[in-house]
Amino acid sequence: MLENELWAWQLDDEVEVRISACQDRCDFAPNITVWPGPFRYSNLTPTAIKQIVEQHLLNGQPVRAFLFRAPSH
Repeated sequence: MLENELWAWQLDDEVEVRISACQDRCDFAPNITVWPGPFRYSNLTPTAIKQIVEQHLLNGQPVRAFLFRAPSH
């Protein structure tokens, strides 16, 4: 989904997608981390991916609604 959105917005040559090691957020998957930052996004849906690509990657505005928030104890 992410790669398709990057292609649709012609960002596939501008954004590098890497598979990462453990991000220690499996309970909140799927997850992505955007650099520079880091901006850690969690609990992603296709709609969230579209919004992150358009708002953050294309226009430089992080999408606060999907940023990871560690659970408070």
